Amino acid sequence: MIKVILISDYAQSRIQTANNWVVNSSFEHLINLVSTDGKIISIHDQSVPINPLSVSVDCFETFKSKPVYESLNFKNTEVIATKMVSRAQNDLDIGKRIAHLESFLDLIEPKEKSLSHFSTNLSIHGKKIVYQADLDFVESFLSTKLQNVEDVWTLPAAIGLGIGLTPSTDDFILGMLCAFDYYGVPDAQFRLNIRDNLPNTTLISAAFLSAGLNSHYSTSLLNMIQNFSCSTIEKVSSVGFSSGLDTISGVLFALKFMKAIS
Repeated sequence: MIKVILISDYAQSRIQTANNWVVNSSFEHLINLVSTDGKIISIHDQSVPINPLSVSVDCFETFKSKPVYESLNFKNTEVIATKMVSRAQNDLDIGKRIAHLESFLDLIEPKEKSLSHFSTNLSIHGKKIVYQADLDFVESFLSTKLQNVEDVWTLPAAIGLGIGLTPSTDDFILGMLCAFDYYGVPDAQFRLNIRDNLPNTTLISAAFLSAGLNSHYSTSLLNMIQNFSCSTIEKVSSVGFSSGLDTISGVLFALKFMKAIS
């Protein structure tokens, strides 16, 4: 049996109500399993940061050679909270956080087909969103969806746009969702539109967005949104090829939006 060291509270709730797990996708350090009813969990080694789908094991290479769910031993497994429970008491720090994130992203080399610099190249004047730099394909398409402040609530119609198992736009929207959640923004329409568009993306990305709709996020993102610092931002930025940076860009855009409408 392969010992499960850590499991997220969200993943724990998934496995209690699902069965017949099979491989959905795999990477160097993790394997995503899907159940017959479409639930997703991620089996990974201990180097991977904890996220809502996490099941961290001690002998990942052994599991990878034969990825059978029944080989996992959950006895005495530590459960890690991924649910946002503490929120901002006010929005007085938004301006400082915008400046902090812009400074950080300005030092990062742009990645092709990502949204890592999308939010640093725009400003909001009144109800109009203005773009200051040339945009690549993904950014250009997204900018056509975001011309005015009220367009923010319909942005989830672009879910599924981008590369990878968690497309850039999905990561961006997840970052926005986390920021809205933390600051208590009344975003019912935004959430409804996310839910309606989940079928337009990959199973793994839909799982992360669904977790966000239930206020569950990766521990690194929770740490960043609750405790802004260079180290917490860097930890989020290191996730995936561009997923972390795209998520940060989404947080930044949400902060700019909140400042504009306040």
